[in-house]
Amino acid sequence: MRIIEHKIWMQEVPNEISLAICVAGCTVGCKNCHWEELNKLEGRKMNMIDYEYLLSMYKDLVSCVLFMGGDDDTNKEELITFLELAKKYGYRTCLYSGRCGIIEEITEHLDYLKEGPWIESLGGLDSPTTNQRFYRMPEREDLTHLFQKGE
Repeated sequence: MRIIEHKIWMQEVPNEISLAICVAGCTVGCKNCHWEELNKLEGRKMNMIDYEYLLSMYKDLVSCVLFMGGDDDTNKEELITFLELAKKYGYRTCLYSGRCGIIEEITEHLDYLKEGPWIESLGGLDSPTTNQRFYRMPEREDLTHLFQKGE
């Protein structure tokens, strides 16, 4: 899996501090995507040794591992392996995807899932008109309202 970067984020998963891993090579193709870098195949290869190092390094600092993409056919098996390992380390897991209908092979390893393409006119998770949805898994409890003002 090729990644653009990893960062600590506190707003993408409610009540969690996340180690966000930004995966290169998004193939969804959302018009006017606000994160063009993810569309490119550039980035560095993250292998299991690199990943385990990150999991160990952030163990007492974050509670969730968040993958920004990586659910396409070329990364699917590797993503599942990474999610399984995060669970073994005691992390909760999340996937942000521009796709809809993420396959069960992936969702069974998730505590949270954001799905749906970016449609500029509808806005992101913070918009009351958004098409995107944020779920607590496995029950698919819709938590999208937590991103919207006044909640």
